[in-house]
Amino acid sequence: MSVWSGSGPLVARVHDEQSRFIRISIAVGSTLPINTAQGQIFLAHLANERSVARATLGLSESERARLLDRCEDVRRTRIAFSDASADGLRCVAAPIYGPDGSLAATLALIGTLSRIPDHSGDVRVQALVKAARSLSTG
Repeated sequence: MSVWSGSGPLVARVHDEQSRFIRISIAVGSTLPINTAQGQIFLAHLANERSVARATLGLSESERARLLDRCEDVRRTRIAFSDASADGLRCVAAPIYGPDGSLAATLALIGTLSRIPDHSGDVRVQALVKAARSLSTG
């Protein structure tokens, strides 16, 4: 689970699967890049251009444009995917909404390319979306 830090998603809680031989872990307190699945969810919900500019600072113009193009789809589907293909990792994230309907946090699955799906029809993605909805209070 991550919350917005003002400049990127901040990891607030981690469930580290202990039963697997190979584990992927992210430290609580880490700030994630804006091009992660969690970052895309937050970027899609930022209220003004100033916040968007701050969040995308340091990205190339083409990377910034690519991420902003994804925002409408992320708002519509309420799911974001990202790959760190060079590292063999993939992430899928879904929004958690607060009582006023604004974005409060994101919930994500992170794993290897072979274990985490890249489409919304997968049962694991649907379970993630359902869990995020159950945590939403809006």
